[in-house]
Amino acid sequence: MTYSSDKPISKISQDLLGRAPFSFQLAKAINNYNENSGLVIGIYGGWGTGKTSIINMIENEIINFEDDKTIFIRFSPWNYSDKDNLIRLFFESLKIKLNIHHNKNIDNAIDNYLEALDILTLIPGVNYTIVGIIKKFIKTFRKKNEAFNLEANKKYLEKQLSAINKKIIVVIDDLDRLTNIQIRETFQLVKQVADFPNVIYILAMDREVVARALTEVQNIDGNDYLEKIVQIPFEIPKIGKDKLQNILNSKIKKIIESNSDKIEININYWSKVYFKCIEPYINTIRDVNRVINTFQFRFPVLKQETCFEDLFAITVLEVLDPKLYKWIRENKSFLLSQSYSTDDFEIVNKQINDEFIKLNIDVDRAKKILSVLFPLFEKKINKYFYDLESNKNIRSRMGIAHQNRFELYFKFNLEEIKISRNIINDCIYKFDYKELYKTINEMAFSGDSIYFLDEISCLIDKIPYDRISLISTTLIELSGFFDGVRGDSFFRTSASNIVLTLIFDLLNKLNTKNEIYQVFYSSISKLNKYGLGIMSLILLKIEAANNKEDGVDEHYKILELEKLKSCKEFLINRIKQIVKVEQLWHIEFLYSVFEVWESIDIAGIRSYTFKLFSQDKNKLKYVCSIASDWYGETKKGWNFYESFYNKYFSKEEIYKIIDELKEEEFSLFSDLEQIKLAYFYANYYNDDMEQYSEEISWEIYNNRDKKN
Repeated sequence: MTYSSDKPISKISQDLLGRAPFSFQLAKAINNYNENSGLVIGIYGGWGTGKTSIINMIENEIINFEDDKTIFIRFSPWNYSDKDNLIRLFFESLKIKLNIHHNKNIDNAIDNYLEALDILTLIPGVNYTIVGIIKKFIKTFRKKNEAFNLEANKKYLEKQLSAINKKIIVVIDDLDRLTNIQIRETFQLVKQVADFPNVIYILAMDREVVARALTEVQNIDGNDYLEKIVQIPFEIPKIGKDKLQNILNSKIKKIIESNSDKIEININYWSKVYFKCIEPYINTIRDVNRVINTFQFRFPVLKQETCFEDLFAITVLEVLDPKLYKWIRENKSFLLSQSYSTDDFEIVNKQINDEFIKLNIDVDRAKKILSVLFPLFEKKINKYFYDLESNKNIRSRMGIAHQNRFELYFKFNLEEIKISRNIINDCIYKFDYKELYKTINEMAFSGDSIYFLDEISCLIDKIPYDRISLISTTLIELSGFFDGVRGDSFFRTSASNIVLTLIFDLLNKLNTKNEIYQVFYSSISKLNKYGLGIMSLILLKIEAANNKEDGVDEHYKILELEKLKSCKEFLINRIKQIVKVEQLWHIEFLYSVFEVWESIDIAGIRSYTFKLFSQDKNKLKYVCSIASDWYGETKKGWNFYESFYNKYFSKEEIYKIIDELKEEEFSLFSDLEQIKLAYFYANYYNDDMEQYSEEISWEIYNNRDKKN
C-alpha cells in the first residue's frame, strides 16, 4: 500500500499540478534580472496551493541556470524575542551563507552595520527611563562613535554586496502562519533592507491572511501596505477542479485495481455522491492526498461489508468536515427513523438549521450531503418527496442508510497551457462583442471547450459587472458549439452541462430581472439551430423554478412568468425561422425545443411534428437526437427516455422500423446514428439493469434476420 506524501516537491519533473511552467518562467526571469537594486517578489496563494513547491522548483531551476552566481537564503523569522533580534537574526543568516564564500569584507561590513543599528536603538524611547538611557547612550557612543554613522556603514555594506556580483535570493515562506506582530515586524525588516543591491526577496503567503493581520496591527489598509512593499506580485491560481478531479480519479482507480475483489459501483449513484458529498470539499492536492490516504487504509478492511460510494463519502467527511462526520455518527436514529411525516418538514428544517448553525456546520451543504446518503432524511426536510431508492436497494448495495450497516462506516499544471490566461483575461475584461464572439467560437471548435469554460468559471467573481451581460449573451449564442466531456467513467460532465451551469451563475450576478430579460432577447435573436436546445432548456428550468417543482434549485428562478412567456414566444419565432430552411437534427436537448414550442403554440408544433414524423427516417433521427450516453465500469450504452418521444410515436413502433430497415437504408444514417439504432434494437426487451454494451448490441443487430 502506497501513501501519498504531503511534502512539497523540489523538482519540475515531480510536478502534478501544472505549476512547473510558472516556476520555470519565474526562475528564468529572476536569473535574467540584472538591475543592481533590490527586488521584492510576492507569491500569493491559499493553504495547499503549492507555494513551497513552487519556491523549491524555482531554486532548483536557478541553480541549474548558474549555480555559482546565486546564493539562496531560507530565512525563518519564527524564533526571535523582539524586532531588533529579528534584524540581527536576518543578518547572521546572511553572514553564514556569505562566509561559505570566504568574504570577510562583507562580514565586517555587516558587523559594523549591526553595531550602528544597536546604538540607534539606545536613543530615548519606550521602556527606558530617560536618565538610564542617556547614561547608556553616552557610554556606548564613546566606545563606538565611529560605528554610529548608520548611513556610512549602510553605504559601505551596499558597496561590498555589489562587489560580490552574485544574486542573493532571500526566501521567507509561510508568512501567513506567523502571529500578527511577527508578520508586521517581518515586513518592517523587509522594508528596511529591501533596497540593498543584488538582494531579491521572495515572500510566500496567503495574501488575505497577511493583509488582514497588517490591517489589525498597523491600523492601515493591509493590501495598500503590501503593495508598497511587494514590487512584483504573483497570484497562484486555484488548481482547476478538472485537474483535481483527474488526480483523485486516478488514485481511486489504483485503489480499485489493487483489490482482487470485484468492486460494484453504481455510476448514477456515484455521480450524485461525488458532486454533492465529495467535490465541494476537494479544493487542493492536499485534500486529495489526505482523503486517499485514509480511504485506502480502511477500504481493504471494510470493502466486503460496505458500499464503495458511501464509504468514500463518509471518509471525505471524516477528514475534511469532522464536525458533520461526528454529527452523523451520533444521530443514527434520527437519520434512519421513519417516525416523521412530510407534514413535519418545517419543524424538522428549523431544528436542523439551528443545530448546524450552533455547531458551525454549513447548513445547505450538509443538507445536500445527508439527502444523498440518507433518503429518509431527505423525506423529513422536503415537503415533496419521491422515494427513488427503496430500502431493498439500499440493503442490496450495503449502504450507510441501512440499519444493519450504519455502524460499520465509523469503525474504523500550471500544466502546458491550452489557452493562455491573457486570452481569458481579454475575454473577461477587454474584447468587444465581435472579438469575444470570434474568440469563444474558436475555443469551441479547438477541442478545448472544457478548459475554456472551466477557466471562465473559476474567474467568474472577477468579471466586471458591466461585462456580465455581454459574456452571457455570447455564451448563449455559441452554447450549441461547445463539445467534449470532463473526466471519464466515474466523473463525466458534458460541455453542455458546464456551459448551462456557467450561464445561470453569470445571470444570477445581474441585479435586475430586466437585465436578464435583455440578455435573452439579444441572444435569441442571433441563435443558430445549435443553440436552440440549451436556450430552451434554460427557459424550462426557469419555469420549473417558478413553479417550485421538486428538486429544482431557486438558483434557476431568474425571470418572472410574464417575461418568461415573452422569451418563449420570441424563441418560438426564431425556431420557426430556422425550420423553414433546415431540419433540427444533431442538436443537443432537441426534446426541450419541442417542449417549449408546445407550451406556447400547440397547433404549430403538432403541424410541424405531424409533417416531420410522417417519414420513418425522421422518427429514427429524432430518437437518435435525444439519446444520452452512459458509462459503466466496463461498458458504454445509451438512454432513450420514452417521455421525450412517446407523444409522437411508441417504443414498439421504433423497434419495428429499425427491424425492417434495409441495409442500404441503414447505411444512410451516420456512424453514430447507426450505433444508437443498433443499441435501441438490441436492448428493446432489456430493463435498465441488464443493458448490453455497444459492442454486443452491434453484433445482435447485425446478426438478426436481415431484410432484402
